[in-house]
Amino acid sequence: MAASDSQMKTWFAQAWADWIQPLGGLILAAIGYLLYRFDLLGERVAGVGLTVLIVVGVLAMGSLPAFKLVRSTAQRVMLLCMIVIALIAAGWPTMHVAFSPSPLASVRLTQAAPSATAQTGSDGPYEVVVSGHFRQAAATEVEANYTLKVVGTGSEDISGTIKRAMHRNRTSRRGGTSVTMEERTEVVHRIDGVRGGALTISTDGIDDQLDGELDVAVRSAGPRPEIFWALGALAILLALILDARLGVDIREEDRKVRGPRREQSYLTIVTGILLVYSINFPMEATPHALVRAAIGAFVLALLTGGAGGWLLAGFVRLATRPRRAA
Repeated sequence: MAASDSQMKTWFAQAWADWIQPLGGLILAAIGYLLYRFDLLGERVAGVGLTVLIVVGVLAMGSLPAFKLVRSTAQRVMLLCMIVIALIAAGWPTMHVAFSPSPLASVRLTQAAPSATAQTGSDGPYEVVVSGHFRQAAATEVEANYTLKVVGTGSEDISGTIKRAMHRNRTSRRGGTSVTMEERTEVVHRIDGVRGGALTISTDGIDDQLDGELDVAVRSAGPRPEIFWALGALAILLALILDARLGVDIREEDRKVRGPRREQSYLTIVTGILLVYSINFPMEATPHALVRAAIGAFVLALLTGGAGGWLLAGFVRLATRPRRAA
């Protein structure tokens, strides 16, 4: 009976790692997509959930296996520091965008009233969300440019584009295509050169493609993003040191004990993915367009951050490989 229970536990543990856990993840992802697709899950909830899944999931997939490879207290402490730093570096910028803090003040600019004052009750730093709607709702590509001047204690000019784009996707080998429309009707700008509780926001004019109005929301910006970029770079440095050190330890142990070669750690790849994601996602996401931006930023992070981390870790492992005696 005891042997049977032991075999069952062993089978379940193997099945959990091999197919139950991955299959469960795919099922949950499919359920989440269907809920979002049929508007049963709001943009903010879906965006926050997807962002948390990407940041925490990527970090866990690379970090948890590394705990089995560390051989000293110093390595374990370095790994924990890397996890905390990477979580802060990727978590704060992405969550700040995903949770979209409530506006401190909002103004509406029109052709008749191209200037307005926003009373924020704060001193900054600020970021502004500029949004507008097109005059015609027809499914055609269109762009509307804008330029704003924000004056408080200091002044800053910002400009951007509100646009509607058509994407044509091939659906069959016979030339069938489908057309999807993407509207980017709001743009986020950080303004570091303006402080004060009263901001005067003005424009020289409203683009003819718009319905004659521009809505500008002022909200708190928080710390400068360069701080988190530096933390992300520090996490990559710690990951690189750990990957190199663990690689040496694994090679030494494999030489002493014959058996299958063990997997290397992938900490540099993970931290590289998180750094690229934490930089790109805040640049593309807006309060009402989170999911598409999260997916696009994650794909870009896999292609650039993942590949870059893999090359960097591979180069360092080769550089630290002990040379054979002549």
